Amino acid sequence: MKKLTLLLALLVLVLSALSALAEQDNLGNPMPDFSFVNTEGEPITLSEVLKEKDLVHISVFTTWCGPCKDEFPGMEKVYDQRRDRMEIFALSDFSMDTMEDIRKFKADMGMSFHFGLTEGTGIQNVVPIPAYPVNIF
Repeated sequence: MKKLTLLLALLVLVLSALSALAEQDNLGNPMPDFSFVNTEGEPITLSEVLKEKDLVHISVFTTWCGPCKDEFPGMEKVYDQRRDRMEIFALSDFSMDTMEDIRKFKADMGMSFHFGLTEGTGIQNVVPIPAYPVNIF
């Protein structure tokens, strides 16, 4: 019975995510410009970064998310190889994460790309965030 309940809960989650994606009509449209302050206190603006880089990878994550932690080392490896042509923004979407939490998380993980918060970016209005991580290119 527990397995059936778990399976039904998982099915509801997947269907909710698919429904959110189906309602999303921004697929294929340019990402609206936004800015955030990174952990070093520098303002970062998408349009300014795209003047110098070919690609921006936006990872919407939380500090408590296991799969998020699992993907960051691979992202760092790609960033090390391609930083001349790409940038990565890792933005926490968890309302309880503070900039100090993000700063510590970044240091503990040994990451070198930009980290910040989604607050004020409007990303949630453009891309559905049904679970973490969400990766936007």
